[in-house]
Amino acid sequence: MFTIGTKCMAQWKNGQWYPGTVTQVQYFVQFDDGDTAWVQENQIQPQTGAPMTKGAGMAGMGAMGGMAGMGGMPMGKAGMYHPGQKVQAMWGSSWYGAVIDQVGADGRFHVTYEDGYKDWLTPDKIRPI
Repeated sequence: MFTIGTKCMAQWKNGQWYPGTVTQVQYFVQFDDGDTAWVQENQIQPQTGAPMTKGAGMAGMGAMGGMAGMGGMPMGKAGMYHPGQKVQAMWGSSWYGAVIDQVGADGRFHVTYEDGYKDWLTPDKIRPI
């Protein structure tokens, strides 16, 4: 298993391998009710005792379609992102480097592209680097 800060070789989109450093660790989880989500390492732990169920009514959890993620966002694609995170953001039909500035209460993200342009985007227009 890789940890944050581990030097590695990673395959780029062109199929070539390049040196880099692990800056984020995420896991893809399938919940017992069939939902799936990408979660970061600090959002996962071994199951002990009786399992909890997702949904409204859990202390500290939101009722927006699942378990609350970072900053009260619902889990799922939106819950895996946070302010300051470098991502790829869609502009038109192409992906560009960007940084998330803010997570909106409506599930959208305010990003600043590498060229300085700023925009609000829905989760389907954001992907991890």
